[in-house]
Parts: sequence; structure tokens; C-alpha cells
Amino acid sequence: MFVGYLAHKNKINNMMSSYQIMRIVFVSLMQADWCSNGISFSAETNVKDWQLQFDTVFLDYTGQLNFTADVSRFTFARVKFESRLALEILNSSNVAGFQSLFITKVPFLMNFDNVLQ
Repeated sequence: MFVGYLAHKNKINNMMSSYQIMRIVFVSLMQADWCSNGISFSAETNVKDWQLQFDTVFLDYTGQLNFTADVSRFTFARVKFESRLALEILNSSNVAGFQSLFITKVPFLMNFDNVLQ
């Protein structure tokens, strides 16, 4: 849905490659702050009212559905962090950046210091 939102806001278009779209998605996520300034497909929707009820706000066309209703501030901060890391890997001069980012599997337990069950 976020790629659809970017297309709706004319940030991406049909002439862009998938690599360009991916980079724009990472940059947009890294710069976004849906915790204090939510986004909406509809210009008529008052996002501030939704900010009182939810940590993060990303509303659909009707203004009645928050796609990120279950996304906490911490989770969104993690998404922003991962987007920044992805851009750093892609911007590095390392030839294997794309492979290490999208092809190499990283086990869940290798991602975190502690895992609670």
C-alpha cells in the first residue's frame, strides 16, 4: 500500500525501474514520521484525530481504515532503522551489496541479542 501511496503522491511513476522504486521507498520510510505526522490517501481526512488513538497512522482512501493500527512506535522506529541500513548497503561501493541485502538469508536469532518466548 505504501508504494501505491507514493504513486498517488507522484513520487514514483511507470518509467522508473524496480531498483529506483525500491530506493525511493527506503528513502521515504527513512524520512517519514508516521508517529507525529501520519499519512492518508485522502486529503479530506483529519489525520490528527487518528493520532490521538494510534501510535502510527497510515489511512486508506475512505479515511476509515488505519493500515498501521497495530504498528507500535518501536516497530516503526525499527522499520526506519532498517531502511537506513538498506540504503547504506546499497550506497556502499561493495559490489555484493544487493546480494547481501536481498538474497542472503539472515536467521531470526542472528538479528537480535535477546529473544523472548
